[in-house]
Amino acid sequence: MVVIIDDNGPEILRLIAKHLAEEGIESVQFVTAEKGRDSFENADLVIVNLGLAERGNAIRVIEYAREGGYRFPIAVTSGTFPFEADRLQGEARRLGVAACIAKPFPPDFVERIKALLR
Repeated sequence: MVVIIDDNGPEILRLIAKHLAEEGIESVQFVTAEKGRDSFENADLVIVNLGLAERGNAIRVIEYAREGGYRFPIAVTSGTFPFEADRLQGEARRLGVAACIAKPFPPDFVERIKALLR
């Protein structure tokens, strides 16, 4: 199962979930890090918005996963690559993020997600 955490609104969550479902990939979507973290026990992959604005920002989500011993791959997404997100992207990579994916999503988005699930 893919856990998606993105606070950019329900539309982006539905879009990601729709594209994944079309390929038979189950997902759950959350607009807050706190609620998303509650699903880590069943996660095969986590996708988190790098610009997560709420208190539990993306870097904290990644740290929580790694400190908790979770070994699933993590992909971060952002509409600000490569400019504003450079520092955060570097920090995410240091924490073992498997992929950084720009928004709007590239045509190979689902293929990249499928590769992370292998």
